[in-house]
Amino acid sequence: MAQMIPPIPNDFHGSQGEERVFRALRSLPDEIVVLHSLRWIHAGSWNPNINRPQGEGDFVVIHPQFGILVVEVKGGEIRCEDGQWYQKNRKSGHEEKIWPEEQANRTKFRILEELKTRFAGSDATLVCHAVWFPDQLIVDRTHLPMSYPDETTLDSTHLSNPENAILKAFSFWKNSVRNSRPPGDRTIDLRRTLCPTFSLVHSVRKTTEEWLDEMVRLTQEQARVIGYLDQQMEAAIVGPAGTGKTLLAIEKARRLATPHEPVLFLCFNSALSKHLQETHRQANVSYRSFHGFAREIVGPHGDLDSCVQRLLEYLCDGVAMPYTHLVIDEAQDFVTDWLDMLRLHFQLRGAFYVFYDPFQAVQNDRDAAWLNDIPCRLTLTKNCRNSDQVCKLAYKSAGIKVGESQGLDGPKPTIYPVPTIEAARSLLNRLVNTLLDQDAVPANEIAILSLKTIENSGFRDSVFRAKTAETPEPGRITFNTTRRFKGLEAMHVFVVDVDFEQADDTDWRKLLYIACSRARLAVHIITTTNEANLKPAIEVFGKSEKRRTHWKTISRLLSVKIGES
Repeated sequence: MAQMIPPIPNDFHGSQGEERVFRALRSLPDEIVVLHSLRWIHAGSWNPNINRPQGEGDFVVIHPQFGILVVEVKGGEIRCEDGQWYQKNRKSGHEEKIWPEEQANRTKFRILEELKTRFAGSDATLVCHAVWFPDQLIVDRTHLPMSYPDETTLDSTHLSNPENAILKAFSFWKNSVRNSRPPGDRTIDLRRTLCPTFSLVHSVRKTTEEWLDEMVRLTQEQARVIGYLDQQMEAAIVGPAGTGKTLLAIEKARRLATPHEPVLFLCFNSALSKHLQETHRQANVSYRSFHGFAREIVGPHGDLDSCVQRLLEYLCDGVAMPYTHLVIDEAQDFVTDWLDMLRLHFQLRGAFYVFYDPFQAVQNDRDAAWLNDIPCRLTLTKNCRNSDQVCKLAYKSAGIKVGESQGLDGPKPTIYPVPTIEAARSLLNRLVNTLLDQDAVPANEIAILSLKTIENSGFRDSVFRAKTAETPEPGRITFNTTRRFKGLEAMHVFVVDVDFEQADDTDWRKLLYIACSRARLAVHIITTTNEANLKPAIEVFGKSEKRRTHWKTISRLLSVKIGES
């Protein structure tokens, strides 16, 4: 994973395209440094006909084998007519002239000026530029303007293989600019020279783009916890959904990992382990589900139960493992015997950390007594994932006290009561397609979660304008059970197959809590429960038998609004 500066931007200037490019560039190899949203001020006197007093480079890529590449990003609707580029303003709908190549070129020459002033021997460093249109596809590349070579003009197709795109751009400029030499060991010096020159742009705007996957930041509470954990070799960290347990677990694994002391990051959900491997790849950290780990150690043959049993025997007997440290996320889903054997093995050899939410223990009944044997136990209380409105709904559905939040405002969650399953499917289709078409929400930011199994779901045959997938994939809506989506998240979550008559069942309430807490911005609950059958839910959520059996009562108790079908 590339070294991103800053590692988690505070803002993408309202540009979904810029956020997409950020995520693409982050997947570049470890030795590459990417500076994001860097502003500069022109040194000395300036001529308005030649240069600008100040400017900004969207991305500056420092490659030890090539040099420096400035990338200007232009998202949204773009077109080129008679060599002039135009961009449509998403809010006003008006088209504006843009000069992306010129902007990139200005930043490039400003960097060259700075290097000559502050960095000896910089004349041989290749500094070049490219333009990226991440939301558009350039169909006919034979008619690009003369200042937009094919190799340096990127579009949406390059998001899937950014390394190849960046290397092509560098190669083009290297063949055009002779006598340049790779930075090599000077990469660190280049980084130190450039970073202090530029100021990072931070915005207080709370646009939808701020809620995308990697925008979670460490709160002061979490920062204290991770700092304290540096002094502990064994600890249990407990907290409800959204308090940043997975974020802290990833950071703890990163700090522990070395070439000589690799880290095993375990979770129960295979979809979560796959997602972490794809989005949080780190050197010397291996993300595995527990059963995937068992197969890795024991081998692919035999049934899963016998495979797990053999793994537990290996752990008990002290058989050597290819990992020194262990970090467990979603530990509430692990069988007590698994945790006992894992702890027995790893606490003697390295670090042992478990992250745990007792309110999400829905796989089976789990005995949490093992937590009492861990000397260091820490509790997280501040929600840093969900909007305040989503946080209230999720916590109230599980009977958890709503604690301090980030103060991030969002739409009020909505419950849609409908009379039949056919009406529910029609409503879901309409709501999802509205998000896709009118609100331009990317398909992968939408998740449809069933409280039942897929086989028993009344929505399993639903068809939308975008394809669906069981796990998060670019360009696809996620449709799965709540159990299999544990540990993952989406901007917009639709909770379906919701029967409020089951509200007096503890496991049902846990599933509702998990499903709602997966949403960062908005929750939509679709139910066919008749208003006359709401008594169990009202008694449980209201802790009283005297409240009126009415949807308005549910609205007040769960802090939601009742939508019209």
